[in-house]
Amino acid sequence: MAQVDLLITPVMPFAGPSVARIAGLRQEPGYRLRLSRFTAPFDMSGHPTITLPSGFTSDGLPLAMQLVSGRLREALLVRAGRVFQAITDWHARRPPV
Repeated sequence: MAQVDLLITPVMPFAGPSVARIAGLRQEPGYRLRLSRFTAPFDMSGHPTITLPSGFTSDGLPLAMQLVSGRLREALLVRAGRVFQAITDWHARRPPV
């Protein structure tokens, strides 16, 4: 990360799951690994991250992205998140309940 300011990565390999989907996933071997495959490496490496809402699927399920920075660069993440939210309105939208 010495030559990279930020990475953008998915949060999960699919859109935000419904409660029913999570219940189904719990029955599958390795479900925790599937849910954390994009977040756990940075948790373990100590790289700070911020997760931001980034849209909805055509079915209304929420999408999210994760920004990752170098160690001790949390201020950069906060600034980038603030800019993203200033030019989008995903954080203000709510999926239908």
